[in-house]
Amino acid sequence: MRKNGIVLEGGGMRGGYTAGVLDAFIENGITFDYCIGVSAGACNALSFIGRQKGRYIRANTEYLNDPRYMGVRSFLKTGYFLGNRFIFDDLTDTLVPLDFDAFQTGIKTCPFVCVTTDCETGFARYDEITDLQAQRALVEASSSLPLVSPTIPYDGHFLMDGGIADSIPLKKAQADGCTKCVVILTQDASYRKKKNKLMLPIRLKYGKRFPNMVKALERRYLSYNETLDYVESEKEAGRAFVIQPGAPVTVGRMERNRDNIMALYQTGYLDGLANIAKVKAFLSSEESA
Repeated sequence: MRKNGIVLEGGGMRGGYTAGVLDAFIENGITFDYCIGVSAGACNALSFIGRQKGRYIRANTEYLNDPRYMGVRSFLKTGYFLGNRFIFDDLTDTLVPLDFDAFQTGIKTCPFVCVTTDCETGFARYDEITDLQAQRALVEASSSLPLVSPTIPYDGHFLMDGGIADSIPLKKAQADGCTKCVVILTQDASYRKKKNKLMLPIRLKYGKRFPNMVKALERRYLSYNETLDYVESEKEAGRAFVIQPGAPVTVGRMERNRDNIMALYQTGYLDGLANIAKVKAFLSSEESA
């Protein structure tokens, strides 16, 4: 039985590209039977499943220069560069509100799995979101980046950025029964991850308490590049359809320039529109062996 899924990579502010693609999908009635997202991809999923076109990019640009969003003020107040409470409470509930009811309706036909990393084990954790209000800490944890965000306590565990352990969870989508997957990446096809240059401060901050997470971060570039190879092989086999930027992305993970983010969003939107017919054909084609 055919089951179509969508896999959403993270990438901080590069998630603007994903938002553009997804808004094009919403405009053209593209839907899926399953969604899995990591970090910014998980945040994008909330607006996509609730069919709130334009919400993600508004939330990540309109208040970009607000000192509560990120920066020195947030660091002095919370000890972290990113203002999680502003992002996941004020923005989500009031300033650019997420339609929780629409999301809850959406997951009836498109279940959503949020990827986090268990700080103690260093392994990925996959949670299906069935009640977003009760589980919203999981989305926050999926987006909590080492050094700039706090670890998030949930269900007796400490969780962080899902991208540490599984940046592109295509295998999980397939394990959950997806026979066809659209994969949205936030780097171009030539990109390969390099060793993390921040391993020294990472070891100093997390080494004693979360050594397994540190190990996962040390080898992340290897596992990420292995996953890219797997995605490519699944694309060639006809089981994955990949949409990604056509040129190297200059927008940084912590980008502060609104125009740059909006330009990347527009690129994603146009790429989404350009692929509508191909995506529809891919999703309706016979299952690949």
